[in-house]
Amino acid sequence: AAAIYRTAQLRLSRGHLVRPALTQFERGEDGFVPRTHAVDTEERPPMREIAEYAERHAA
Repeated sequence: AAAIYRTAQLRLSRGHLVRPALTQFERGEDGFVPRTHAVDTEERPPMREIAEYAERHAA
């Protein structure tokens, strides 16, 4: 979700961009513990431009 949100921000060119990280919370012995993961923020091409996808999903 963070990658999609950041891509939308890049396309809209509005304001402050999100960090390329996602923080999730896991239940620990004394409460919740934050776990931060890197998010791939490289924008991918539209699926219709990928030959292998187009071949499999031809009408």
